[in-house]
Amino acid sequence: MSWKFNPMNPSDLNVDPIEHEFFATEALGGITDALVREAIQNSLDAAEEANVGVRFYLGRTDAVTSGRYLDSLWPHAEASHHGSAILPGRGDQTGEEITAEGLLESVLRHYFHPLVEGKLEVEIVEKDGATFRLRENDLEHEIRRRNQLRHLLPLIELARWGRDPEEEAVAVLNAPDAGHAPKLTEDLFNAADVVRLRRRFDECRRLALNVRLPIEPVGDVFVVHVRESDVKPVQCGEGFFWRQGAVTQKLKDQKFLFDRSLQPS
Repeated sequence: MSWKFNPMNPSDLNVDPIEHEFFATEALGGITDALVREAIQNSLDAAEEANVGVRFYLGRTDAVTSGRYLDSLWPHAEASHHGSAILPGRGDQTGEEITAEGLLESVLRHYFHPLVEGKLEVEIVEKDGATFRLRENDLEHEIRRRNQLRHLLPLIELARWGRDPEEEAVAVLNAPDAGHAPKLTEDLFNAADVVRLRRRFDECRRLALNVRLPIEPVGDVFVVHVRESDVKPVQCGEGFFWRQGAVTQKLKDQKFLFDRSLQPS
């Protein structure tokens, strides 16, 4: 096996092929998150079936096996002007060890929604053969087996509740004017809902607010206006982007991604 790349023409854009803004570890929290996000998101995007399975295997390989894939890559990676801002050198180390526990937490934190929906199953196999499976019906079981993951139980519980909340908890908010981001102000609520919602709020019970967003087609992309804020998850001044449940900050404004499930009806 060998790696071959097209020669760069003078008219070609010099774009980092590894998309530094997507998978830089400082933006994602570490190499584990980068691996999980890239592997699972690419699988979800490319899937032709309703269910996607992703398998992570932790182990070592011998030099002969790895050499088949890497030996012919290093001359390109070590060449000057190779086009990548973050491709590591032959001896570089990230300083972070990828572990089964880290993978489990990253998968649950970033992809709890497709897991709960039954659209994603993840298997993690350690080098000693120990196997962990994350599937729709056994997420809580796997989390309770590990004390360091128990803080994720409320997230899974909320996601399950959000699939089918009780009717009295739900309210459909009015859409803001086109070109304006929604703000949680009284004019977005129907008067008939306010008393019921205030009572549940005072009782510290959950609310499910269906927020209508104006969607504006611009060329080949759809634009959704989101209010700027200094509070997560929209605290990033350069923009906040959402794709199939995965969120990405620190992107340039001209790079638009959008959840394909949100299409105008």
